[in-house]
Amino acid sequence: MRDGGVRNSGLQTNCFGGSLPTEIGALTSLAILNLHTNLMTGTIPTELMKCTKLRTANLNVNQFAGSMPNTFPLLTALTYWCAFLYGLQSLSSIYLTN
Repeated sequence: MRDGGVRNSGLQTNCFGGSLPTEIGALTSLAILNLHTNLMTGTIPTELMKCTKLRTANLNVNQFAGSMPNTFPLLTALTYWCAFLYGLQSLSSIYLTN
């Protein structure tokens, strides 16, 4: 997968199922990832942390499992993260500021 300058993915409420592909890490220009209200499963791939320009990630209302990747701090541009992870007991939605 090539980046192609993708900056915004408005893919919410589409009944997309399956796991989030590891190739998402190739979208290095991605600033907004909006996948809420789909049928996504599996874990959030660590490759997402390669999207260092990511500012907003809304993965809520899916069926992701596991925990947040331990490389989460690499997303230094991130200001909003919302993802209910079935295996995660605490943090699901956060607002960050610089």
